[in-house]
Amino acid sequence: DSFERSDPYRMYTPFLNDKSTLDLKPSRQYRADESYSMELSYLLSTPRATPTSVSAFHESRGDDAPLDWTGTTHVELAVRGAGQGNVLRFAFKDADGETWAYDDRQVLYASEFRNVRMPLSGFRLATGSARKNGAVDLGGVTRFEIHVVGRDNQDSRGTIYVDRLSLLGAGLKYDQAAPRGVRELVRLDRPQGNVDFGGVGEVEGEVVGALRPDA
Repeated sequence: DSFERSDPYRMYTPFLNDKSTLDLKPSRQYRADESYSMELSYLLSTPRATPTSVSAFHESRGDDAPLDWTGTTHVELAVRGAGQGNVLRFAFKDADGETWAYDDRQVLYASEFRNVRMPLSGFRLATGSARKNGAVDLGGVTRFEIHVVGRDNQDSRGTIYVDRLSLLGAGLKYDQAAPRGVRELVRLDRPQGNVDFGGVGEVEGEVVGALRPDA
């Protein structure tokens, strides 16, 4: 996903905990490439003694088939932090309903874009997730999420920017790895042969595929 859309809510839905808020906007001011990134302006607020979080998620619903991420070895996301040092979390729900999460505790300190490369081996079963077979099942991903998690229970307000959400691996099925709007766009642009969208191609033996919805 290169976040090339004027309305992020067409692709992403906010999820709020406690008294927290989250607003999604397109941004031309700060972007890793092309025309837009997605801005996440948040307030983390909780009456509890433990940290809270907000997230923007995409979920397969209705006629949308689950995503096939088979062959993925890494997830990559370009992130511009807000300086407060909260935690960036990327999570996804796999084929049997388990949610897997990766935390980066440093990137949100940065005030410029940094690429966060998340190896699948670094994902852990998320707190509160359903427990099934205890293995990452990439053949039917039904949801993926971008979180901001507080380091403590104090109120925290900030704005971060995300861009270039990509899957890296071997043998990725581009027409099945991205949400439906992307698949339709890819078929129209490149009906045969190699697909090139957002830097897709072979890099040092890896096949890199970016998830890019329609604008």
